[in-house]
Amino acid sequence: MKHTHTILTITITLVCGLLWGMLCGAMTNIISHTIFEFGWGGYLFALCSIATALITWLFMRLFPNVLDLRPETLNAKNQAETAVSKSVKTIN
Repeated sequence: MKHTHTILTITITLVCGLLWGMLCGAMTNIISHTIFEFGWGGYLFALCSIATALITWLFMRLFPNVLDLRPETLNAKNQAETAVSKSVKTIN
């Protein structure tokens, strides 16, 4: 169950940003630990999820080339998709 928290935290961080990723990671661990597990040790995983969101956000900011998030690349992709959709409309 811990791996699904990590995947969800990384996805939310990539899509929505750092604040929401940290909040998602902390809350999913706190809520699931409160409901399904006992003891205080599991609550420390909330700190790990916050660190996961922070590392994901830093990776996204420091290495946009790896994720192909450069503005010029995104504009080129959007222009290519627009050209393709226009050509498909003219064929139909």
